[in-house]
Amino acid sequence: MVERPMAISIAGLPDHPGLVVRPYAGPTDHPGMAAMNTAWRESIGVTEVVTVEMLDNLYANLTGSDPYRDCLVLERHGQIVGYCRTSSMAGADGAQVEEPSVVLHPTIRDEATFLALLLDGEGRLAADRPKRTPHSGDLLRTWTWDSDRVTKAALEAAGYRAVHFFYEMIRPDLEGIELVDLPEGLEVRPVLPRHWRSVWEADVEAFSDDWDPDDASETGFQRFLGEPDQVSALWQVAWDDDQVAGHVLVTINEAANARFGRREGLLDSVAVRKPYRRRGLARALILRALAALREHGETMATLGVDVDNPNEVLGLYTSCGFVVRAGGAVYEKAIHVGGDRG
Repeated sequence: MVERPMAISIAGLPDHPGLVVRPYAGPTDHPGMAAMNTAWRESIGVTEVVTVEMLDNLYANLTGSDPYRDCLVLERHGQIVGYCRTSSMAGADGAQVEEPSVVLHPTIRDEATFLALLLDGEGRLAADRPKRTPHSGDLLRTWTWDSDRVTKAALEAAGYRAVHFFYEMIRPDLEGIELVDLPEGLEVRPVLPRHWRSVWEADVEAFSDDWDPDDASETGFQRFLGEPDQVSALWQVAWDDDQVAGHVLVTINEAANARFGRREGLLDSVAVRKPYRRRGLARALILRALAALREHGETMATLGVDVDNPNEVLGLYTSCGFVVRAGGAVYEKAIHVGGDRG
């Protein structure tokens, strides 16, 4: 007989009959976690599907988090209905960024339940702080969609404030795409397996000055390699001899397309390295990526944009036919060194 993990008590957690909080048990939890995460998104009008393959890759290649220690799973009558995972990583300025991430199934998703799990995650993160040197910029960070009123209310009640904003944008059709020439001296070539590290390194470099830079660790590269929805045959990578100048990386979530009866592709990363900016390269690559998606059989395309991006990309995407479909925000709360959290 398999011994079940010991139940964990969470202060302030409302009484949901049959609910048990337990430690993460490994990849066997991923089918339930994926289904529950997808149900949460669908309940707030976000048409994305989280797959087992996504979670297998993510949890095998986490940075700043050990899921066997840092992830709690909520189970009700044998079905996974939520989880809370904490992580902690150094930010761009050397400060520590701690993230208590809570995902709940619509059947138990209320402000009190979310808040209890959020504060428990904060407490677990606080227990590790004596192991490192404090920094005046240390903070707690998490995010949610604008349509998720429950999460927004719980975050605000816990003292978080929306500080960064993002849009999901969609080009509702792939007709009338007029390609433009690449800047002189650059060319697009087919992407081969030996190119993946160069592409990833260019991506990390392009976003290195961002408020939330890419994970530049080897684990980050392995996570990039394992992302199941990548369609490298559709990537548009511009080269200057043997150097990546910029790229548009394309993914297709076939599970979401099947679930919602659509043919949609995602421009997952639009990146141009600094020496090649302001020359029309991003526009040329975006239009090529849209044309490649059309030839692949897709009928629409999406991308995500940081509203605070200093490179005026929102105007670029709008001029390429994209409109805002949904929005969200990143929430932060300062960790006061030597005192209470604000």
